[in-house]
Amino acid sequence: MLDMKKNTPHNKFKKGLEVQMFEGRILRRSRCSRVSMHAIGVCLAAGVVLPAAAIEIDTGVEGFTARFDNTLRYNLGTRIDGRDKRIGNNANSDEGDYKFDKGDIVTNRLDLLSELELDWREKVGMRLSGSAWYDQAYDDDDVKKNPAIAGPTSYDNNKYSNYTKRYYNGLSGEILDAFAYTNFTVADRPVNVKAGRHVVYWGTSIFSQAGISYSQHPIDGQKSAASPGIETRETFMPLTQISMQSQVTDMLSLAAQYYLDWDHIRVPQGGTFLGSTDFLMEGPDRFGGNTPLANFRADDPLEPNHKSGNWGVAAKLTVPQLNATTFGLYYREFDEKNGFWVFREPENPTQFRAVFPRDTKLIGLSMDTSIGPYAVGAELMTRRNAGLSSVGLSTANEGARGNTWHALVNTIFSLPNTPLYDTATMVAEVSYDYLEKVTDNEALFNGEDTRACPLGKDAGCATRNAVGFNMSLTPQYLQVFPGVDLSVPMTLGGGISGNTADFGGTSEGLYTYSAGLQADFRKQMTASLIFADSSAEIRRNGSTYYGAGTWQTTDRGRVTLTLKTTF
Repeated sequence: MLDMKKNTPHNKFKKGLEVQMFEGRILRRSRCSRVSMHAIGVCLAAGVVLPAAAIEIDTGVEGFTARFDNTLRYNLGTRIDGRDKRIGNNANSDEGDYKFDKGDIVTNRLDLLSELELDWREKVGMRLSGSAWYDQAYDDDDVKKNPAIAGPTSYDNNKYSNYTKRYYNGLSGEILDAFAYTNFTVADRPVNVKAGRHVVYWGTSIFSQAGISYSQHPIDGQKSAASPGIETRETFMPLTQISMQSQVTDMLSLAAQYYLDWDHIRVPQGGTFLGSTDFLMEGPDRFGGNTPLANFRADDPLEPNHKSGNWGVAAKLTVPQLNATTFGLYYREFDEKNGFWVFREPENPTQFRAVFPRDTKLIGLSMDTSIGPYAVGAELMTRRNAGLSSVGLSTANEGARGNTWHALVNTIFSLPNTPLYDTATMVAEVSYDYLEKVTDNEALFNGEDTRACPLGKDAGCATRNAVGFNMSLTPQYLQVFPGVDLSVPMTLGGGISGNTADFGGTSEGLYTYSAGLQADFRKQMTASLIFADSSAEIRRNGSTYYGAGTWQTTDRGRVTLTLKTTF
């Protein structure tokens, strides 16, 4: 009989996500760090893992166990890039650029993640987790702007809003997981059911946010950007849901989920260090800048009428005769959480808000296998009625919709021992996105060769085809000193060709990269020094400039010292 908790190579690298498909009990979490919001799997694939240092609570009751985990993380970061005038002179991206000068401390932040697990003989249990933070770098709540640009900032009185102050400065916190679970058997087959706030992650994607797990949960890109070294499981925002998984035969596993709640992505807020657009998203009070839209007011995002009702089902078949290759089939219906348009309200055109596409459908296939020393994963999926890139600030409650196809393949492998390092892990992934057709609101589609996007692909206009890649290489040096292992994590990712037509994909010529040094002290504490930056081609259009993707943050090179321990 196949083990329901089978540790395929891809499953091993996902354990930091806390909840994983076809795991019959709560996972014992690995401790992995994170460098980039866009590389969800980098930290897991890097092989930098700390064992849980939980406090085992003596309950005095046989069969009843309690664990209390704490992860304390400190970040001290400085900006090392000078200000790019092409970005700083842009009225809609100057505030983030002017918040900190070269050499300034951009983060001086302390984070605490606490996790409590209770279990009765692995039959019933519960999990509760929460996080808290404080960043001294944002004690100064003044909103800075280019003094040469006329007009107001995107915040009232040039002060951060309560929302921005809460999530960037603190002291603040939030509840993450809060769920109960039960394990039982039906016809001698194991079944696991969870109810409450938790995360379920499907598919084999390591880096891409456009895979089978797209919008399965909102991504906390805000915390990822503000807190380097973040635990991967903190970047997936739990939602209230009921989920089930079962090993129904020796080879076949089934899973399902039904959501009772909905929430949306968090992005770096306008006016903060890594905020790409000044008026996004929930923090800013108005449009700002020197255009006629300057005093247009920001409203709350337009959310689905009913937050419950998103659902999905999945099946996995493991074929022993094919080297235990696992094939997956998925179907999901959902309101999108990680992609949005920015529109003016039809009933009040002087207000704008984020609008999230509703009623998207996804059908997907996955494959997970080993070929010699290589762990290989692949996905093929289609989204129907997906939200597409649309003209910003249109007066609408719906943007362009269409049908898209997506594919990816990735591999994880260890490099042989050489005189240059003791061991090394390589991870690589290539993704492909294809626009089949625009089905609704074609006039709003922000596509290449359309009236809505006259500047073309170089300005970020969507293309029919897009190819992107991500990779990481982590050489390790074991026992450099007694009890001390060193690693040199390096990452690179970007768009090779084209701009994705829907959300979550890549932009041609936009690259993100990082490199650094990490020390692991007796598997209880890590210290890392990481350089991170991005680059894109910026082009001139009269007195303004444009580029693809988040080109407005390509002058934010920074170096961050991260200290982390578990207890």
